[in-house]
Amino acid sequence: MYLLRRNIFVAFSPFLVILPFVLLAPGSADCQATAKNVPTAADSAPKSGAWAYRKIAIGMKADDARKTLGDPKDKADDQDLYMFTEDELAQIYYDANHMITAISVTYYKDLTKAPAAKEVLGEEAPPKPDGTVFKTVRMPKAGYTVSYSKTSGDSPSVSITFQKL
Repeated sequence: MYLLRRNIFVAFSPFLVILPFVLLAPGSADCQATAKNVPTAADSAPKSGAWAYRKIAIGMKADDARKTLGDPKDKADDQDLYMFTEDELAQIYYDANHMITAISVTYYKDLTKAPAAKEVLGEEAPPKPDGTVFKTVRMPKAGYTVSYSKTSGDSPSVSITFQKL
């Protein structure tokens, strides 16, 4: 009796392995088709270089960034610090090959100079009850992640960070 049950199981085991894929395949195809038609933040958000900060972007060479931005207030092999006005500070980070891997910009005091979250993220970032805003969006097609942070209070600020994936 044991051998009979074992032989039946062995005989039907290929079907038992294939059966879940057959049953789930039609539903999976529908889900995949639907997912492909839904726009994501990565599709609607600015692409690399489209929202370049002062004409620099992730992947640009350090020398080219310095030519574009001018002399930094503080310069190192792995980062530069720019203080464009008392309201705008930028830090540019470089890898070992001297290519931009991250751009971090902070706007102080006069926040009218800061771009809105939708301009940077490609989507709205609703404020919290205390007025602060924080949202990060991965943009794999563009090759980076972008974060938008807005503080509230007596000394509000907006920080925008682009970082290579």
